[in-house]
Amino acid sequence: MESNSNSSAMDRLQQMVGLENIKEQFKRYRNAFKRHRESKAPGVFRPHMAFMGNPGTGKSTVARLFAEILHEDGLLPQGYFVEATVGDLIGQYIGETRVKAGAICDRVKGGVLFIDEAYGLMSGTNEHGNADFGQEAIEVLIQFMMNNDDTVVIFAGYSDEIEKFMDETFIKTHFLSDLSIYYFEDYEPDVLYNIARQNIPKSIETTDAFDKALKNIIILKHAYRTKVFGNARDMENIANTIVSAYYDTDQDGPLDVVHLPERLRILVDPSVFDENIMLAELNQKIVGQQQIKHFIRDLYLRLLAERTKMSIIKGYKPELLPLNFIFAGNPGTGKSTVARIIGNLLQKMGVLSSNDNSVFTEISGSEVANMTPNHIMELFEDNIGKVLFIDEAYMLAGNPRAITEIISNVTKSDYRGKLCLILAGYATEMHQMMRLYLGMSSRFEKILFEDYTNEELWEILKRKINVPNSKYIIDDVTCKKTAINYFASLPRSPHFDNASIITGKLLPLLKSNHTKRYIEATDEQKADPDFAMRILPEDFPNKEYNDEESNPQQQKAPLSAMDRLKRLFDMDGTQKQLERYLIKYRYHKDKNIAFYPHMAFLGSPESDMMTIGELFSEILYEEGLIAYQIFVALRGQYLINSYVGHSAIKARALFDRAKGGVLFIENAYELFTENQSPDISQYGKEIIMELIQFMEDERDTIVILAGYTDKIRYMLQHGNPGFARRVTNEFIMGGNPDIPYDMMLSSIYNSENGPMCMI
Repeated sequence: MESNSNSSAMDRLQQMVGLENIKEQFKRYRNAFKRHRESKAPGVFRPHMAFMGNPGTGKSTVARLFAEILHEDGLLPQGYFVEATVGDLIGQYIGETRVKAGAICDRVKGGVLFIDEAYGLMSGTNEHGNADFGQEAIEVLIQFMMNNDDTVVIFAGYSDEIEKFMDETFIKTHFLSDLSIYYFEDYEPDVLYNIARQNIPKSIETTDAFDKALKNIIILKHAYRTKVFGNARDMENIANTIVSAYYDTDQDGPLDVVHLPERLRILVDPSVFDENIMLAELNQKIVGQQQIKHFIRDLYLRLLAERTKMSIIKGYKPELLPLNFIFAGNPGTGKSTVARIIGNLLQKMGVLSSNDNSVFTEISGSEVANMTPNHIMELFEDNIGKVLFIDEAYMLAGNPRAITEIISNVTKSDYRGKLCLILAGYATEMHQMMRLYLGMSSRFEKILFEDYTNEELWEILKRKINVPNSKYIIDDVTCKKTAINYFASLPRSPHFDNASIITGKLLPLLKSNHTKRYIEATDEQKADPDFAMRILPEDFPNKEYNDEESNPQQQKAPLSAMDRLKRLFDMDGTQKQLERYLIKYRYHKDKNIAFYPHMAFLGSPESDMMTIGELFSEILYEEGLIAYQIFVALRGQYLINSYVGHSAIKARALFDRAKGGVLFIENAYELFTENQSPDISQYGKEIIMELIQFMEDERDTIVILAGYTDKIRYMLQHGNPGFARRVTNEFIMGGNPDIPYDMMLSSIYNSENGPMCMI
């Protein structure tokens, strides 16, 4: 191999900066190699090497110099240096790989074969998918390495991947680990600065302020570096970008801070920071949520303080702030929007930087909950430099291994301050998960998203309608009062949908009603552009009309839930049972006497018990016996989780959604039946225990257990001794309403066994 310089390869190696450990190790390697060649004693010297490190750390350059030096030393008969990719070694059809890999080995014999990103040879990770051509290439290489100690094969790439590759393919057994495995560390900021300066033409003068700014840019880049940090390569790119921007100014003066491209200058020059600009997206997209705005502004100011300290204190290294947050709140409160805003802000300030230029990844908690620890590690690796937003994160509570892996990762230096992890979900469920896993509280900052007020919902509606190039307009004068009245009429349940009501329900309805009104308008009205675009009060949802009324314009009061129950087929018996129940419930409530309001719906699926249960929830709300018109329907089998000890966690999170309303469990007997497998039986018992505790804790929430008569009764009698005491109100769907009320309860409150015990 011919030298590109008049100096020797060893001189050029010594001139390379930041590689002292590599030079010292190579010195020992050469001595061992020479002793092997000179020794007459038997033994095997394995000259092959592994180069591990991030991009731009000089791996390929050093490999070329090693090839020259070993040839100059007479240790390699030839000065060949061949750099091969995975694609050069792998064929596209069976049998071709062995030929291609063998040809390259023959070509390099006596020299050095350098294979970058060699882990791509592993089956399933190369461009040929699951075809096992990579394994065939590995076999050829191993055979070649064993038979040729006058040739050096160098495997290069990221440290973790090369380690894994060598372990799984057993190639590591062909290395002298203390001499042949080289770790190329990331360059320190001083070395990186010198590399960047070397790439700025000497003909360009620079100011002291520029030199200081360049050092701080490099210090910041180094502090927030990830595994894709390019080291010398990145410094070359930075220098070229700065020089190009300077030449574009068409000035002859020295290179100064003002000549830095905006994306670099904003990293180190506090004078260009404008809070109104930096936080403009937050103020434009988020209505209300003052606590959230204060939190993001505080994050911005902390980062700004770090930039200011860098500009004032010589050699100051920025503190990497923990970026792990719990976003707790109801749907439609802007959690994912705020997460994206944070990502954009952190990207502007140089904190987040991914190699694919995207800054946001969203994934569901249910998907993460099914991941193994290794898959979660891969999830973190794939999202370094981004915001990783896990919605409905409370679903993770059922997988302790996943939670443990997440808590472990957020403390590692590879991810701290370099990946923003946001776990989002309902406030109650997220709080319960944090209580269950105590390590989360110290590692995540909890941010509460408040429900929107009616006025704030009106503001959100306006912003969604009055967008540029919109086909609709709306204003305060015409519609504000109507809109606020509409929002005020919506029941504020514990899981109120907030802005999701606007996008999912109200906006489509407004547009549909507007279209109908426009079609029915006069020709003169249709010709008016304002009329064609303006949303009017009559486009908002109106009260129900009585279909039997001959005059459809005459507004009638909507039917009550009890009236609608009466209209259902064969509901006379059910209505009488309900009326007796209401009298009893009211009596106990008025007298402040302890009372369990929970119910059992007994009958066949044909009786449509879920519809009846939903009507019951409306009636109970109209009667003032429950605080919210909430109806949460679950199925018994759905509640059963696959982890012993965590079915109850999942179940309680779902139960809590019904607080203050009605929890309806369809086919509840699936929690406890005869002939269940031991595992399913254990899960069901966990849920029953949690359900009994929920009934005890939430006396203002009504639980309805529905299903076949014999199966529900069996569960109540045998599932847990505390069950029957709390479910003492039985409704027989389609049964005889004239059976005395107390007799209907006898089957589940069996006095022969004495009073049921409390748990």
